[in-house]
Amino acid sequence: MSEPITAVLLAAGQSSRMGATNKLLLEVDGLPLVRLSAMRLLRAPISKLMVVTGFAAHQIQDCLQDLPLTTLHNRDWENGMGSSLAVAAQACPNGTKLCVCLADLPHLQRATICQLCTIFVERGAQQPVQPTYQGRPGHPVLLPASLLPAIRELEGDRGARDLLAQENTLRVETKDPGILMDWDKSEDITAKI
Repeated sequence: MSEPITAVLLAAGQSSRMGATNKLLLEVDGLPLVRLSAMRLLRAPISKLMVVTGFAAHQIQDCLQDLPLTTLHNRDWENGMGSSLAVAAQACPNGTKLCVCLADLPHLQRATICQLCTIFVERGAQQPVQPTYQGRPGHPVLLPASLLPAIRELEGDRGARDLLAQENTLRVETKDPGILMDWDKSEDITAKI
């Protein structure tokens, strides 16, 4: 792939809707969910992987210990996904293109990530790319370098949603329901495994 893309795996949240369970530490196919998510991204056409931690940072880092990635700690993780994206963007040099993925998508297919990266690069990496499934937007989202300054200023829990609404975002319909199937409540785990 001619355009290097830095993947950002968002793993900072508390999983508060799951009760006392940290969903990112739950096992899927014998691996902690956060590790499975990181390994999936490492097998995609990216040049670098950054994982943003927050709540339970040491436990998350322990799960990722031997993988070729960089961990960044978001001290303001309680302020939401936007603050985690800002931490990642602040660690990137100007010109960096991002593939932003949530760590709680156990059924996201690697082929979908590859497809989105290919489309992003083929279109010159100048336009945000977001997958959809049956018309509903999901993750990962690919963001051009031109958005890096705005991403560095994000805060709150909306992530890059407002940026995507303002930009000429290319929506790519996929056959992958995994782009939507995050784990938010304990019922999601039993319903989606």
